[in-house]
Formats: sequence, structure tokens, C-alpha cells
Amino acid sequence: VFIPGLKEVHIASVAEFNTAYANGCKNRRTASTLLNSTSSRSHAVLIIKVNYTMDSKVLTGKLHLIDLAGSEDNRKTNNKGIRMTESSNINSSLFVLGKVVTALNEKQSRVPYRDSCLTRLLQDSLGGRSHGTMIVNIAPESMHFFNTYMSLNFASKSRHIVNEPIINETYI
Repeated sequence: VFIPGLKEVHIASVAEFNTAYANGCKNRRTASTLLNSTSSRSHAVLIIKVNYTMDSKVLTGKLHLIDLAGSEDNRKTNNKGIRMTESSNINSSLFVLGKVVTALNEKQSRVPYRDSCLTRLLQDSLGGRSHGTMIVNIAPESMHFFNTYMSLNFASKSRHIVNEPIINETYI
């Protein structure tokens, strides 16, 4: 998967991780909308890949940490220009993520992982060979009822995805 600006950084210590993570956070954009003064303008994806050499084999594990930007109703946010483009991209990738979840739950022959960079990156975690956990942030205010309902509905559908975790090992 080619994503402009995406980097793989090899680290060997907590200090190196903290530096790499801080640099990644600097690239995350927020901006003000009518609903949120610090609205995320993109999804954040952190993939931690760990290799462990044992005897004559290398064990590999991946941890995907994803912070999805919430879907946006442009009638409520009053987004225009670049904010509208960002919102459109966010909503589009969330739509594809929903299509992937539906395809997996319905055991469809084609799962549209390639329809979005996000779902392509998360393929291991979506019906793949990894464990997955979802944390959903919800808003208690009545004005956010619909978004909360939709988020919980998505989480409910996602929990039915069946992954087949395996130990990734290569012999050297």
C-alpha cells in the first residue's frame, strides 16, 4: 500500500519509539468546525511490528492502533473548501470500512479491502490473522444521540467479524 508520507521507522528503545511517535503526532491535523473546535481531520494509524529471534526462527507480531476520525454531517459542521474535502475523505473511508465489515459478516466472496487505504492497512485486523479490539467513544449529550447510536451499531457489527489468529514465524 502506497500512502504519501507514510514511513516505517525501525526502533530499538522506548526513547526511539517516543521520538517516532511524537513526530507522527505532529503530522496529525485538527481544525475547528461548528461541532468541534479540535476536530480530527484524518484517521491516525500506528502499526507496531515486533520481531523476536528465537533459536532458528523469527517470530513476528503486529499491533494496530487506529484512531478513526468521526463521520461528519456537513450540514451541521458548515464545512467548506479544504474542510469539506477532508470531511469527504473521512466519510468515504468510513463508508468503505462499513462495506468491509458487512462483506465479512455476510461472508461475501469479495471483500472490498482495496477500495480504501484505511481498509488495506487494516486487512490483517479485519477478518485476517490478528486479534482485534475496538474501543468506541460516545457522547452523552442528546444532540449526539444519532452519532452515538451509529457508532455503537458499527461496533456491534464489527464484533461479529471472525479472525483466525496465527503465530507468524519464519525460519532462518
